[in-house]
Amino acid sequence: MKIKIPLLLTLLWCGMGAKAQSLTLSECLSSAVAHMPVLQQEPLLKASLENKLSNYAAQNLPQVNLNGQLTHQSAVPEFPFSLPGIGGLSLPKTQFRTYLEISQPIYTGGTSKALSGIETAGTMQKIEQLNVTAAVIKKQVTEVFFSIAEAQTQRQSIVETIDLLKERQQALDAALKNGVAQQNDVLKLQAELLNLNNQLKLSDQRIAGAKEILSLLCGIEVSNQTLSWETTSDMSGLNDLEQNAELKLINTQKTTLQASVDLYNSQRMPKLFAFAQTGFGQPNPYNFFNRNVSGYYMVGAKLQWSVTDWGKTTREKENITLGLEQLDRVAAQKQLEIMTRIKQLNTDIATLETAIAADEELLNLRSAIAENARHQYDEGIITFSQYLEEVLAEKQVAINKAAHEAQLVKNQNLLQLELGNL
Repeated sequence: MKIKIPLLLTLLWCGMGAKAQSLTLSECLSSAVAHMPVLQQEPLLKASLENKLSNYAAQNLPQVNLNGQLTHQSAVPEFPFSLPGIGGLSLPKTQFRTYLEISQPIYTGGTSKALSGIETAGTMQKIEQLNVTAAVIKKQVTEVFFSIAEAQTQRQSIVETIDLLKERQQALDAALKNGVAQQNDVLKLQAELLNLNNQLKLSDQRIAGAKEILSLLCGIEVSNQTLSWETTSDMSGLNDLEQNAELKLINTQKTTLQASVDLYNSQRMPKLFAFAQTGFGQPNPYNFFNRNVSGYYMVGAKLQWSVTDWGKTTREKENITLGLEQLDRVAAQKQLEIMTRIKQLNTDIATLETAIAADEELLNLRSAIAENARHQYDEGIITFSQYLEEVLAEKQVAINKAAHEAQLVKNQNLLQLELGNL
């Protein structure tokens, strides 16, 4: 079932004749995400990931080290006899050696790739955690945004009622002077105007406080801005929770665990390196009979392979499987919670749609009754108190209808937030 409810409500602020700017919910949400310091970590996380991936890639490049050593020792090996044609072995007590070592990984079992995968998955997990935080902030902004909207629609009805009663007050004062009206009618009207003005002050205070909170959350000044929105609620994707931030976070946690399997597998693979060493020394480290400064080199290959780890890798992989099963259960529980909230929101939306339809019908009736009461009062059929009662009843229905409309759009947006569409 696809339900579309377009709704555009513009709340006009009274403020020294200044022209207010329009501010949409979407703009508030975007500003809040851009403004919150904790949500500004994503580019830093990505930059850090790039550096780490570059370091892992560098592990596959030749590793070059320059070494030097100068020593003086108290004794050196000596032959107690002389060899024909060679003489005795005479090594210098002061020796030096400087050499260049080069090591080139040929095969490392995919360790660098596995480490890169773990690092990437870990970074994505941190980013998804930020998205969960962003979703919480967006819900908070939405609640505050529509609390202002609801209060402002009620304020507008109060202002309209005050204006209407002030018009009637002038006529009632004139009727009192002519002896047509009663003093008690004037007092009742004054009391109602006082009550409405008090409600207006309280409403202004609530609106001002909520706008200060919205300004803090969004990082923009909203005191002189108009709130406006238009929403289309599509229920066809009700069961599609792929974009929900909490479930996406769990999926990235599973990806991080799965990436660890590749690392454990790579650690069990043989590793092959080529190496070379060249330098100068006195005496030659490869020929002690050469006591002069001379060059030398060595090239070769080296194999490393941990034949057994006594079941450590197997147990680590079993722990990963257990961790994935735990996350599956967490995801199932989280999905149940989300679906419960979605069901509640849809129930509230349906209830509010029914209430708005009833409000519309009731408002038409109350408007007709109030208009008839005005004519009856002008003709002296009913008292002013009776007329006032009908006017206030009409305005209360209008206030209720406006509040229900604001609540409906709020719940529609909260539903989209649950689905991850905002």
